Amino acid sequence: MSEGYKCGYVAQIGRPNAGKSTLLNNVLGSKLAITSAKPQTTRNRIAGIHTDEQMQVILVDTPGIHEAWTELNKVMVDAAMSALDEVDLVLWVGDMTVLAKRVEAEQDVLDNLERSIAERLEGKKVLFVANKMDVVPKPLVLPVIAAVQEATNLLAAVPISALSGDGVPTLCRKILEYGGVPNVVTECLAQGVENLQIEYGLDTDGDGDPNVFIPNPTPAQIQMAVAAQIFVLARSADTDVQYTNEKTYTLSNAPAFTPNDNFYRIDTALVVPKVDTQEWTLTIDGMVDTPLSFTYEELIEQSTTVETVTIACVSNEVGGDLVGNAEWQGIPLSAILEQAGVNAQATQIFSHSVDGFTAGMPTEVALDGRTALIATAMNGSPLPTRHGFPARLIVSGLYGYVSATKWLSRLELTTWEAADGYWIPRGWSKEAPIKITSRIDVPQRTTISAGLTPIAGIALSPSVGIAEVHVSIDDGPWQRADLADATNDNTWVQWSLGWEATPGDHNIRVRATDRNGVVQDGTPRSVAPDGATGYHQRRVTVR
Repeated sequence: MSEGYKCGYVAQIGRPNAGKSTLLNNVLGSKLAITSAKPQTTRNRIAGIHTDEQMQVILVDTPGIHEAWTELNKVMVDAAMSALDEVDLVLWVGDMTVLAKRVEAEQDVLDNLERSIAERLEGKKVLFVANKMDVVPKPLVLPVIAAVQEATNLLAAVPISALSGDGVPTLCRKILEYGGVPNVVTECLAQGVENLQIEYGLDTDGDGDPNVFIPNPTPAQIQMAVAAQIFVLARSADTDVQYTNEKTYTLSNAPAFTPNDNFYRIDTALVVPKVDTQEWTLTIDGMVDTPLSFTYEELIEQSTTVETVTIACVSNEVGGDLVGNAEWQGIPLSAILEQAGVNAQATQIFSHSVDGFTAGMPTEVALDGRTALIATAMNGSPLPTRHGFPARLIVSGLYGYVSATKWLSRLELTTWEAADGYWIPRGWSKEAPIKITSRIDVPQRTTISAGLTPIAGIALSPSVGIAEVHVSIDDGPWQRADLADATNDNTWVQWSLGWEATPGDHNIRVRATDRNGVVQDGTPRSVAPDGATGYHQRRVTVR
């Protein structure tokens, strides 16, 4: 395997007869998928493996996306759409003979079905494959690509002819550039890891976790395992670091900042709002001395404050992943309220979204010194559309359903009794402080090897901060874990504990204590009406 060898999953998606199956056969160099002029020939997923000196890719062909009126059609479309959540890269294959005709006729390039595909691809890594280029006039190509780019964020557009093979080598180079993950072994060697120990895990009992381990597998076994996303562990005998084909885990597993593409999204929008900043304004009114209105440009000019804040969803189960940490840039909410002049009787900030969603929080939380922003940027980039562009609220210490309004259009100052946000009549608490939370991220697998093993995860109590984290194994004494440096009290903290794992079945629990001395509530409770409680635990078998 060459240095930088990459492996991964790539899915093809598009309308029937776009040429997906022909493309699959061309890339593989053999006829795996049936091709026919008859639409909907492909009725389930078909996967083939492409291997060369630089990468190994499992390419997944999917049924064509179409209006599903029968149960069979619905199953076919579901099979195609569900593939999007299981791959590293998506190839949106477009039939240029159809799209170019719309350009000639001065029609919308994308119809409603294709726009629904674009919306489903929001947040994904996407290459647009402009197929059947050999029969389309070149002047019609750019308007098609521009329309697709406007509908969804593309990494690149690649013109090809799947039938003749023209452009397919270029497409493979783009797949290598944007798809897959580095091979775990070459990645470790590139980092100079010494005394590397390799384990190749097989799931022979079908429970989704490896139960048979092969020490020191052959390069061929490693290559196959990484490509198929079978468990591979590369562990250095000299350090407490584990390298896997899924993630790289150190003693602090969660990244300091959650990448925008991986950040959780929970909202009521069936379709993500696409806001035109030329027409959009943010209004501050209600019980204020001076109602205000800001254009997007005016808001950006004042967005000079940068803060790191962890936010969480009230629907996050104990140990769940509906929590994320990001660097937010925007305007302090207190500064905007100061400009407007808040009436002393205004006890609630009632926020409105362009999609009709509403949320209410106490006015005091914007004025008590905690971080509360009208955010316009996330992790150094303008807010992604799916995360609230052009502006959203970020308030430390409150669950998102009362504070993190996306696609913000209005801030209304009113009384606490005058209005209830969207979720309050639906049974959720009106006051929603985030509860002290801790989570175990490592070990990730349910079966691990005996010996010194890191236990690691995150803990959070935004606006207060975490003072201590303790771990208990098999209901034994609580052991104090090491804490990494937190960015501030508004963010999660990474924690870790070294454990000498012995053969057998074990149960690991974690709890946290905040800077006010309050210990995490260990009583198991569901998320409704104001957030889950209980200790996160993980059961492992040590062999």
